[in-house]
Amino acid sequence: SVLSGAAGLSYHGGPVMHGFATHAIYWDPGNAISGSTQAVINQYFSDVAHDSGLGSNVYSVNAQYTDSSGSATYSGVTGVRTCALPISWASGCPANAHGTTYETNCLSDAQISAELSSFVHSHGLPTGPSNVYSVFTPHNVAVCLNDTSCSDNSFCSYHTLVPSSTAGEILYTLQPFTWLDATNGKRCQSDNNYALQQPNGDIADLELKLVSHELSETITNPQLNAWYDRSEERRVGKECRSR
Repeated sequence: SVLSGAAGLSYHGGPVMHGFATHAIYWDPGNAISGSTQAVINQYFSDVAHDSGLGSNVYSVNAQYTDSSGSATYSGVTGVRTCALPISWASGCPANAHGTTYETNCLSDAQISAELSSFVHSHGLPTGPSNVYSVFTPHNVAVCLNDTSCSDNSFCSYHTLVPSSTAGEILYTLQPFTWLDATNGKRCQSDNNYALQQPNGDIADLELKLVSHELSETITNPQLNAWYDRSEERRVGKECRSR
């Protein structure tokens, strides 16, 4: 059943998603994300698309969340688009904003959204409420939401959007590889088991936990005004784990 009440989720009037296409974007001009890792991630998207609309789909639980048009669904998926964003690695984060020192650069969410928007529009890629871009950044790059909240001291992933009144919003999730190594990986996989669980023998397995989490939240809260709790922080991916 839908979690509700003070500790659960409530509906705030915004839309949920009723089927969409996923597009994988690897922001990795240095080719730090290996081909084998990308292959595991892309296979995940293909497998989920194969079970589109079925009860066996990992996102089928989201059908319990609704808007005025009906239930949230994950259906009509057209597949995966893999691209490499041609970016400048100029840091967009405040000095000393991120918490550790092994990253060689730091990007702000403003840089992420601006570059993604430019890339999508310049290549004529689809926008609007039926498309989600899953953006991946490599291990040696931190991403910061603000002066204190970064991918190496605060969060593992997030979802948001680039709003637009004309061309359609760009929905996207951001999954950094910042913590995804043998030393730090369990920071993003808290399950009371200290061993890294990698059934494919690849760090992509940990990343896919974040992909599943953020896509579930995007389905039920794409414009950040649909299903969430009083904190505006704990959404479906946190209240009702989908993976």
